[in-house]
Amino acid sequence: MISTINRNKFLSKRVLIALVFLFLFTVGTVLIFTVPFSVKITYSLSVQTDDGVTIYFNLFEPAGRETEKKPAVIIGHGVMANKEFMKGYAIDLAAAGFAAIALDFRGHGQSTGFLDTDKLTYDIDAIIDFLNSTPPTAIDMNNLGYIGYSMGGFPGNIIVNTSLNFKCFIGVGTILDPNLRLGNSTDPLNVLMIEARFDETFGIPGLITGLAPRTGKIVSEIDLNKLYGDFSNGNASMIYLDDNSDHLLTAWDQDFIRASRNWVINTFPSIRPVDENFYANYRLLIFFIQVIGGLGLFFVPVEPLSKLILKSRNKKEIKTYNLEFRNTSEKKLILLPLLYSLTIVLPLIGMLVMSPLLFTPLNIVALVIMIFFGQTFSFLVFLWRTGKKDELSLRSILTEPFKDQKTNLLRHVIIGSLLAVILYVILDLSVGLNYLGIVPSIIKIPWMFLFFPIYLIIGLIMNIVFIGIKQMRIEGNLKDHIKSTFVVFGYLAVYTVFYIVLFCVLLRNFFMLLFIIIILPIMLLTASVFVISYAKTGNILVGSIITAFIQTCIATTLSPLAFGLFAIFV
Repeated sequence: MISTINRNKFLSKRVLIALVFLFLFTVGTVLIFTVPFSVKITYSLSVQTDDGVTIYFNLFEPAGRETEKKPAVIIGHGVMANKEFMKGYAIDLAAAGFAAIALDFRGHGQSTGFLDTDKLTYDIDAIIDFLNSTPPTAIDMNNLGYIGYSMGGFPGNIIVNTSLNFKCFIGVGTILDPNLRLGNSTDPLNVLMIEARFDETFGIPGLITGLAPRTGKIVSEIDLNKLYGDFSNGNASMIYLDDNSDHLLTAWDQDFIRASRNWVINTFPSIRPVDENFYANYRLLIFFIQVIGGLGLFFVPVEPLSKLILKSRNKKEIKTYNLEFRNTSEKKLILLPLLYSLTIVLPLIGMLVMSPLLFTPLNIVALVIMIFFGQTFSFLVFLWRTGKKDELSLRSILTEPFKDQKTNLLRHVIIGSLLAVILYVILDLSVGLNYLGIVPSIIKIPWMFLFFPIYLIIGLIMNIVFIGIKQMRIEGNLKDHIKSTFVVFGYLAVYTVFYIVLFCVLLRNFFMLLFIIIILPIMLLTASVFVISYAKTGNILVGSIITAFIQTCIATTLSPLAFGLFAIFV
């Protein structure tokens, strides 16, 4: 009787926690797509370029002014990015009374085609033709603006130089052509160049060289954060430097969004703002609420779903996988995997094994897989050498997780697949549609069938080392799960940061540091999925399926279609 009461209390507590997370995620999701109320967003519009590429874009308009004539600002993203990166810029511009169009360049996001920087102007021309021929809203085509982030600034320099319809150009972490046309009262062109102090790709000297001809001053006389020229004369110019960002974060930096909005407002002073408020700060807060609710909503049902599909009534009925090495101390089992992965030689061999993938059209995915497999190969050598002491073959070690669970193998696949879909939907509604698109284009999807099994194998081997050897018990409490999550995250983070920094130093190019900012949150999520899914199912397959699917979707979306090594060094 007491046991039944306790079980009912536990279930009631679990239901209550689930409802709290559901409430947070629901509220966050509703708000993230409705705030600000003054902006109307039309998602996933498409247009054809002259060379037959389908370009997808989102349209942001000031609500209630769809029929009013208004300037439009076209927003181009960087390499390994997409239109969702620039959503913050578009929303605040629309709230200020302008139409804003954020597009996926060819080979990126949902757009088709292959990355070719010489043809990015075709993509912008297609957007202009769309607004000209079949406008969904009233656009003043004689008054346009362009915001180009990173690679997106390359075609921007060309477009605003050849078309007098563009009255302002805002470069965010990109180049400035010294030959860019000079603005005047008749044909204005106001230029704002935004730069982060810790930008890994573009430097201040290049911007100063580009700005000097616009000011009539020599390079040594150019000051940062100083306005040159005048908006009324159509020749305002400035380099805006922020001390707290790097190249990647310029896409989401609130100060940069505010500066861009104000520059456009000053360029077109006749436009009456729909909303005086600045929304980047509000939306970031809403986003965190949504993510916390979403992740909680994902992790809470893992155990009941596992019990339902595995048809078990309690934790003891779930058979737990453990791997024991009797002749190696626990301390060595903790330290040796990391030491093996830092030997340089072993990871490089693993990377070379996967190097042929660089010649696929998604070479950024290949580069990430090479980095991950470098650690995986080191773990394989570790397992082989450690197993020899106990007369265990590498094959027996790798097959151990499935020996006693063959009857539940299909059920574990079902659990992993269901949870992978649930997590993907949560991530897409939060991160994906607001900050970092994770929906690949149709022409990229076939490549996912190549990359998913590789990610799955990497996940399984890592799980054997992280979880099988450490023998995390299913009875562990939340504190133990959090501790184990950060231990696994530490293994992944130390290795990845070490080799990315090493490659940057050797190549004398710090572009790859951008990977760290994106990869670390993914690694933390991966570690938590590994630990919680194992704790609730007793099997490493479930977490491996979930993480392999999520990582494949994210990497495939962010990797532009480009043959050879072009996209890496663009």
